[in-house]
Amino acid sequence: MGFAHILTSHPVLHRLSPEQLDTLCKASREVTYARHQPIHREGVMPAGLHLVIDGFVKLLRIDHGRELMVGLAGPNDLFGLCCQPIAPTAAGCTAQARTKTKLITIPVASWQGLLERRPDVAHIVMQALMDSRSRCINLSADLVFLRLEARLAKLLVGLTRWSRPSNDGTIEIPKILSQWELAAALGSARVVITRKIQSLVDAGLLTRRGRAIVVRNLDGLREYYQHA
Repeated sequence: MGFAHILTSHPVLHRLSPEQLDTLCKASREVTYARHQPIHREGVMPAGLHLVIDGFVKLLRIDHGRELMVGLAGPNDLFGLCCQPIAPTAAGCTAQARTKTKLITIPVASWQGLLERRPDVAHIVMQALMDSRSRCINLSADLVFLRLEARLAKLLVGLTRWSRPSNDGTIEIPKILSQWELAAALGSARVVITRKIQSLVDAGLLTRRGRAIVVRNLDGLREYYQHA
């Protein structure tokens, strides 16, 4: 079955029959990308649907030479054609490997054929798209209504999903994004983000271990942006 155990770990794909899964596995391929290597570019049709096995992928847009990160995909995340399940179009953003990254790629024709044969899978994908749409709406609202410190706190909380608490209850933010990239994700400047991180340290919500950012109080950090 090849990639079967990996594909079925994702909620969009775990309902497939053994026959459908076998067909999808035979069409899929494993691809490894070097750090900073582009996977697809904005305005170009993606090669297919990508499932991250290992590593991290930045989803970004570049406007007038300025990079804006619009998303981050990590292990067991899907990106690519899942954003255009009905009529595939050119990618709305560039996907770039943030670290050495291993993906399973399902080609366009195989993914489209699956959705045509399995309306229930298409329904799950549409639900995922609605969730994505809600996140976009929330992001727009955050840009209008939340202070930069609150948006930073929300981003850091999101990054903790790829970390486990240590014995003392603290959570080290994985070293996926530099402070420059954090700034790009928040539409700010690195020097400003450095100051905002320090303000969260002063508030007792974060601490520093060398260059690492460590969450001391996850619930407090979550409340910080929820009640901002």
